[in-house]
Amino acid sequence: MYATLKKAQPRALRIIENSKKNNRLSHAYLFTGPKGTYKKEMAYHLAMMLYCEEDVPCYKCPQCKAILENRHLNVSYIEPLGQSIKKEQIIALQEEFSKTSLLPGPRIYIINEADTMSASAANSLLKFIEEPTGETYGILITEHKDNILSTIISRSMVVSFSELDKKMLNEELSNLGVCGIELDSLKYLTSNVMDAKELMDDEG
Repeated sequence: MYATLKKAQPRALRIIENSKKNNRLSHAYLFTGPKGTYKKEMAYHLAMMLYCEEDVPCYKCPQCKAILENRHLNVSYIEPLGQSIKKEQIIALQEEFSKTSLLPGPRIYIINEADTMSASAANSLLKFIEEPTGETYGILITEHKDNILSTIISRSMVVSFSELDKKMLNEELSNLGVCGIELDSLKYLTSNVMDAKELMDDEG
C-alpha cells in the first residue's frame, strides 16, 4: 500500500512524512478530496507511522495489523450511524480518551465522512480539538470540505488529495481484471477507481 500511496498521492504523503520527521505533527488533520483518492488509506498509514517500529510502516507487525483491523486500543474509527455522525459518538470518543489506556503511546481518532456530522457533533468535536486529552491526533476525512465547520478547518492541517491520473487509473483497473472496451470506456467515464468499480458492478 505504501507504494500505491506514494504513486497516487505523493504530495499528501510528503506533507505527512515531513511533519513527523520534523516533529511537527498537527493535533488535527483534515484529509479532503474526491472519492477514491486513498484518503482513508492515508489516515491508517499516518496512524501506523506513530506505532510501527520501522521507518516506513510495515503493514505486517502486530501494531500495524491491529490498526488496519480496527482493533488497536489507542486508535478509534468513527463513521456515520445511518445518515450522519451523531453527538453521542463524539461524546463516547471523548469519554474513552479521558480514560487511562492500557497501552502506551498516542491516542488517535479517524472520522470518516466528517462532513456528515450533526451541528451538535461538530461543536463537541471542536471543543475536543481545542482541548485534547494528552497526546492526541485526529484525522478527519471528507469529500465535501465546504460542509465542515469553518472553525474546525481553521484548527486543522488541511491536506488536499488529487484525482488519480489516467495512467494510474488504467493500472488500477487492469489489476482488477478490467480490459478491452470496458477498460477504455471506464477511463473516460471517471478518474475514480471506486466509481469505476461501482460502474462495473452495475448491471444496468
